[in-house]
Amino acid sequence: MYKHKMEFKFLALAALFASNATMAAECFQPSPYLQKEGDAYYEFDQTHEWEAKQQKFVDVHYKELPGDWKGSLTEYDCFGTDNNPRKKIKEAKVDVSLSEGANNMLRIDVKKEFKVERTIRSETYHAFDSRYMYGGEATEALLEGSDRFRRKNANSGSRLVEYVHTFTRSGDSLTLTQHMYVNGHLAREESYQLKRD
Repeated sequence: MYKHKMEFKFLALAALFASNATMAAECFQPSPYLQKEGDAYYEFDQTHEWEAKQQKFVDVHYKELPGDWKGSLTEYDCFGTDNNPRKKIKEAKVDVSLSEGANNMLRIDVKKEFKVERTIRSETYHAFDSRYMYGGEATEALLEGSDRFRRKNANSGSRLVEYVHTFTRSGDSLTLTQHMYVNGHLAREESYQLKRD
């Protein structure tokens, strides 16, 4: 009986890791919101509104997430072509401060210490800005949102930029993932593993 239980646990863990590997983002892959919405993804018709059940989860996350966090970061930028994508990967120690800002946004202040490059960089991001949020999901453990806007190109025209922020809480641990899509395709990823400071 014990042997069967151990085998079941092993298979369950293997399935979980396989699922996570399948869901891992790859360079230039389409945004999940582009895949879900199709052409409507580019139209900016109506900003996202939480359903009543999800709003309850959002309220809990906004109560639990603010504060100081510490941990590690793995980030990469995408280069090359669709047929030959390349990643430039960097790792850093990070201090992260989360706070609620205007327009229901969650402000993310990050101090990154890159050991290999011997550099320190500070950056600020904004998630779930009600002016630019066009999709989202909220459960007891997860909070995710898609912020989209147009950014002018250096010469002429513009490009659609989307940031998808995903917060996953478990006790005093937090996983934060930020995906940046340009014109609907992945250009950058930042993945944080954090603990309460």
